[in-house]
Amino acid sequence: MLKLNRTFFTILTLSLSGCHLGNYRIPGATNQNANPSQSSSDGVSGLYVTEPQSLKFYATFTNTIERAASTSLIPNLLSQRITNPVALLLQDANTGAAILTSPTGTNGFPVTMDRDMNLTYNSSTSPQTLWLDPNCKRYLQVGESGKITKDSSIPNPTSNHYRLSGSLQLTVQIIYQFQGDCAPSLQAIYQCYMDSSQCGGTDSTSNLDLQAVAIRMFTPWIESQTIQVSDIPHLSNYAYEVIYQ
Repeated sequence: MLKLNRTFFTILTLSLSGCHLGNYRIPGATNQNANPSQSSSDGVSGLYVTEPQSLKFYATFTNTIERAASTSLIPNLLSQRITNPVALLLQDANTGAAILTSPTGTNGFPVTMDRDMNLTYNSSTSPQTLWLDPNCKRYLQVGESGKITKDSSIPNPTSNHYRLSGSLQLTVQIIYQFQGDCAPSLQAIYQCYMDSSQCGGTDSTSNLDLQAVAIRMFTPWIESQTIQVSDIPHLSNYAYEVIYQ
């Protein structure tokens, strides 16, 4: 098993209503425009300065490989949602349910804030078919932990024209887990990655589309040298962690 902070990865049985993460839906948040130009009536919602400080990739076979990488390799799942500044939108003052998104975003990451402005979130997505075989599914385990600091005098990031509310510290960990018999699917993904004619599409166009999906699936892990293409059939799970400050 992947050796990350276990407190982040309690799998919750929740409804599927939530925000989109690629083709996944994270329980606990609804899509919503940030509207950063509007002043917050709850005293919390607003734009917060945060920058990625570190990125680590993980891959588990019989053991776990860990690689530090440039933050330029942060997967789109996070880089397009947790921006600098990032919008925090409080959805329920009683429960502390909130969402993190880009200032112009329409979907993002759910998070819960307590009375001390600490941020936490732990949940998982519903399993979806990994490739073409319904006997193999993949799901995401998502964990967030951090804190916001209110400070309206904080310096603006370059090109930001909106009023800021403070700064945000956040650690995000995402694990891609497999469910079922996934050895045939992982082997098929590897073969498709190497040769589009092996992708199982209905024609050359669909084969190229499938190959593009296979390549995108593992590009950051390969570019960071966490895995090689030939490692794909042997994966047990894979993950990444980003620390923002």
